Amino acid sequence: MPSKKNEAKTRPNMRRGAAADPATPSNAGLTVGRERGLLQHELANLQQMNLSLQAVLQMVVSFNKIIEEVSQNSNHLAELNEGWSTFFSVQK
Repeated sequence: MPSKKNEAKTRPNMRRGAAADPATPSNAGLTVGRERGLLQHELANLQQMNLSLQAVLQMVVSFNKIIEEVSQNSNHLAELNEGWSTFFSVQK
C-alpha cells in the first residue's frame, strides 16, 4: 500500500481546480482564442511585409527604368557630340 507521502506526489493537486487544467473546456476556449489572436497578429505582420515587398519591387522597377533611360540618353549624347564634332571639323 502506498504511503500518503508517495500518493501526494503522484496525485494531481486538487487545490488548483479546473481553471489550472488546460484540458478543461473553459481553458480550451481560452487557448483557442489566444492562438487565434496570435495567428491574426501574424497575418497582419505578413500582410504588412507583403505591402513593403511590393513597394520595394515597385522601386526596383522604377530604378531599372531610370537606368535604362540614362543609358539611352548617354548613347544619344554620344551621337550628338559626334555630330557636333563632325559639324565643327568641317567648318574649319
